[in-house]
Parts: sequence; structure tokens; C-alpha cells
Amino acid sequence: MSGAREDAQQQSRQQPTTDGPDPQSLMNNSPHNPTLREQLDAMRPDTDDLRDPDVQEAARAIVESEEWRSVFNRQQAFDREVSNAMQDVDVPNNLQARLQNALSTDSDASNPPPSPLEGEGQLRKRSAEKQGEGAGRVSKSEPTPTSLPLTLISRLRSKSVPLPQGERGTAVTPPLVRPSRRTWTRTIIAASAMFLVAGLGWLFLPHGVTTFALDEVRQSLPFENGGLDSTSLTNFDGSFDAPLPSGPWSEWLQSEAAGLDLDGNGTHDAAIYEFAYRGTHGYLLVLPVSRISDPPARTFFNTATISYTPATNVAWIAPTEKVVYLCLLDHGQLDTLSRVLTPAAA
Repeated sequence: MSGAREDAQQQSRQQPTTDGPDPQSLMNNSPHNPTLREQLDAMRPDTDDLRDPDVQEAARAIVESEEWRSVFNRQQAFDREVSNAMQDVDVPNNLQARLQNALSTDSDASNPPPSPLEGEGQLRKRSAEKQGEGAGRVSKSEPTPTSLPLTLISRLRSKSVPLPQGERGTAVTPPLVRPSRRTWTRTIIAASAMFLVAGLGWLFLPHGVTTFALDEVRQSLPFENGGLDSTSLTNFDGSFDAPLPSGPWSEWLQSEAAGLDLDGNGTHDAAIYEFAYRGTHGYLLVLPVSRISDPPARTFFNTATISYTPATNVAWIAPTEKVVYLCLLDHGQLDTLSRVLTPAAA
């Protein structure tokens, strides 16, 4: 009875639970008897190792137990970090010869301790050699029952990168490896810095601007029935300095300055002031001289050449302020303004 109870307790310790038992205490049904912790550790990240028949018990535990699933996810994340870190390590040229020399030295030592990376084949072989007194020692040249396919424990060795072998044991040139995460990060940072420098250069370097002929400016004005349709205009956005000419212009103003977008880029290219004086009514346009392809030669209102499209108008330049003035009348005569706008005041 006592023996049956002990067998039942032993079986209960071997079965995985969904409550997350101690990973070191559970064993699967494989003849090699690795623990669930060993099974999880042998699974390579981003592979289909969970389909291997040797790890089906661990696969079930991952599905059924949140604790096992957490252990598995942490192990996979750690293995990825190790793999990425190894990609950045340069392999010495004489590493293969040193490893072969070390293995040769270890094979000559008496009863060397088994390495966890040697695989179960070597462990079973050494055990058979120790027990070979009654049935004869196992010859190193003879095949042994340990010639098994790749199993769970031997997968531990597959996590390390084997040295490629050429003919007669000579090392061959290793293949090109994919760029590491660190390399990608550096590339992204460098590209971002280049875009930032390019953006700043675009902001601060001078750009080509669209220029207009005075006739184009006149034809762009929203004149209807001999008058300017001011309802289609918005308040001037102050995109450039638009001073009034010297003289009584500020006394004649009827409203705040409006703005005119000539090139359609969303900013104003001209400021428009509405004015009136003794039966004379009109509009004074102020434009940057850099936006006019054919600025007028005259520098005073009284001496400017008169044009009649789309209404009676005159244009002159103010070199000091670097602007061009265009005065259009929809009521009255230019002579009325000329009497008070002397050359000294203009």
C-alpha cells in the first residue's frame, strides 16, 4: 500500500500543472528525461521547435499554464538578445585551431567531466565504457546505441554557430551576416540627422521667389464695374513690411490694410490700403520690390507714368523702403492728389 502511494506521488510530481509549478521539478516522458526547464531552454527563438515530439510536454505546459508561458517568453527574449549580441562580435582568425587543440587536450584527460553541450550520445558512450567490464568495453571505433537523431539536449549545441569547414579541415570564409540591431539603429539615427540638416538648410537658405510684372498685378485685382471688390480680400497677414509713403496718406485711410495673394501659396504678396480725399477714392497697393520683375523708374507720385487698366493708376518706387507703390482711383482725379503730394513729400 505504501509503495502504491509513493508511485502515485512520483507520477503527480512528473505531471505539469496549469498553476505554474517549479520548473526544475517536472520531467517529461522522453527516454532522455530532461526537465521542462531544459526543454524550454533548448528551444531556439523564432523557430518551429515547439512541434518537435521531444518537447510536446513543454508545449502543452506553455498553452495551459500562464507561469510556464511567462517563463518561455522570458527565455526566448533572452536568447534573442544573446543572438543579436553575438552578431557584433568578430571571430578571431585562429579560433578554430584553438578550439580543436582544446578538444584534443580534453579528450586525452582521464574521466573528464561531461559537458552539458556534449549531447546525450557522449554521456551514454562514457557510461557504457565504464560498465563494459562484464560485457566488454565499447570500442571508440564501433557504433554505439547512442547514435541518435538530433534530440532536445543536442539542440543546445545548435544554438552556437559552428565553424564552417572546407576541404582538409581548412577554414572557409564565413558568409555575410545580416546587419545587427545596433547597425540598423546607427543607420536610422544618421538618416534622421541628414533629414534634419536638410530641413534646416531649406528653411534658412534663400529660395527662388515668383516675380510679377506690374501689368499682371493690375489684372489680378478683383475690379468689378469700375470698383474693387473688397469683400473678396482678407486682412493683411504682415508677411512683409508694407509702410505708407511719406505725406498725408495715413490721414486718408478708410480701413485696415487688406492682403492679396498673387501666387496662391497662402501668404499675401501685396498690402492694399483704401483711402479717400476730397471726392477722390481709391486703393494704394504696397508690394516688395523683389517681387516685381519690371519695377518703375520713377520715384515720386507726381512724376509717375499714368495707366488706365483696370482703372486710372500710377506706380512709383521707394528705394529706401524697397517697395513699389501702385495707386488706383475708382472715383476722382489724380490731379486732386498731386496738388498735395509734392515731390518733397512723395
